[in-house]
Amino acid sequence: MSHKIIRKDSEVAKQANLKDYDQMRRGFNYDEHVQELVWFEKGKINAAYNAITKNAYSDRKNKVALYYEDDEGNKEKYTFLEAEEISNQVGNYLKSIDVEKGDRVFIFLPRIPALYFSFLGILKIGAVAGTLFAAFGPQALFDRLDQSQAGILITTKEMAKRVQPVRKKLPHLRKILLVDDGYWDAVLKSEKDLHIAHTDEDDDALDLLLAVPDIEDVLHGQGLEEEAVRDVVVRGDRLRVGVDHDHLDPH
Repeated sequence: MSHKIIRKDSEVAKQANLKDYDQMRRGFNYDEHVQELVWFEKGKINAAYNAITKNAYSDRKNKVALYYEDDEGNKEKYTFLEAEEISNQVGNYLKSIDVEKGDRVFIFLPRIPALYFSFLGILKIGAVAGTLFAAFGPQALFDRLDQSQAGILITTKEMAKRVQPVRKKLPHLRKILLVDDGYWDAVLKSEKDLHIAHTDEDDDALDLLLAVPDIEDVLHGQGLEEEAVRDVVVRGDRLRVGVDHDHLDPH
């Protein structure tokens, strides 16, 4: 499958937010730019508030914050205000099932809007958001869910099948929420007003638990050994493995 290369002409480049990366990197000073963030009393902050809420209640509220297109070409778009309200609904639903500040909530989803809105909603209530690579197999999922002591997992019916073989070994995982079986419907029925949690700069809720794909875990999850792999290509949340058939076990 070929991919069209998007090239930006000089006029488009003039409108870029980051016009010269090298120059910005050389002169960047954290202490100067941190003042652009919205801080609450006593040095408290919320990452999702800064990403979405402050824009949703400004002249940017009707600006598109998220464009989405699925494999069939169906397109969706969400403004900052819509992203604010939906992520608030996520936060309220999670609170209704007793998710509290500091709890670990992991997301195991393809790159659909529910992934981003769930991520923001988790941060808004001060819980810890963890993301899982969509190609992970049972062992890779177990390692990350076990070590993090995740209490909630958000996924789909199909992807949840990869969790089931290790489910009984995860005593902290008290609930699996399925986007396509109740979870998202319940979210969209929740209130759109939400109290935003105030967190410390070094709070756990700002230490996002990002599950970087471990190629060995992915291979073993698919029943492959490293010697059989010719090449690996990662595009977004999809992974393509080229296999040398001479190294495959026929059994």
